[in-house]
Formats: sequence, C-alpha cells, structure tokens
Amino acid sequence: MDKARVGKIIIITIATISIVMNSLLLLFNILFAFSFVGAVQILVRVAFAIALLRGVTWVRYLFAVGAALGALLSLFLLLTPDINFPTWATAFYLFMLPYSIISSVLLFTSKSVTEYFYELKHEGI
Repeated sequence: MDKARVGKIIIITIATISIVMNSLLLLFNILFAFSFVGAVQILVRVAFAIALLRGVTWVRYLFAVGAALGALLSLFLLLTPDINFPTWATAFYLFMLPYSIISSVLLFTSKSVTEYFYELKHEGI
C-alpha cells in the first residue's frame, strides 16, 4: 500500500471520529444543557474536520495542536481526585486520551499524511 493511501486512511479515521464525537457532544448539548455558543463551537469543529478531509494544510496542524492540548486536558481531568464525573464522561475521556495522543503524533509526524496532502494539492485524488 502506498504512503498516500495510508495517509488518506489516517485522515479519514481522525476526521470521522472527530465528527462522530462532536455530533454526540451536540446531541448532549441539545438534550441536557442547551447553549447556543456551545452548539456553534461544535459545528465549527465539524467544519474543521471536513476541511481536514479536503486537505487544508493549516487545519492539519490546528488539529494536531488541538489533539495535544485535548490529551493534556483529558489527563488532567482524569487525574484530578476532586472531580466526580458520571460514568459516560469518564468513558469519554478515557477514549479521548489515547485518540488525542495518537492523532497528534500522526498529524505532526506521519510521512503518509504529508504524502496524502501533497497528492491532494498537486494531483487531486
């Protein structure tokens, strides 16, 4: 399998998980604590995930930095003894921690992702 194809799989996986998780957050936002600002933020995140799928280079690095910060936040929240989360929130952060670390590392360092973005920009896949 060539590098660009592996890069495409990585990007599709990261963006799809991001869209699904943000859609779930939007659903929780609507059902439990509707906030217009929160809903707009979630919709902007989905738009960035779509931009990542389209090969927008600066969004790649925005996602990578955001994932690294998300990993730090998840770790901090999970290790803080004074915070009692509901079970679903704990499961969410336990999922997001490795996802964020892996996403950040792949987006910053993967030659396959770089090759995929190059092909999108110069050849059109």
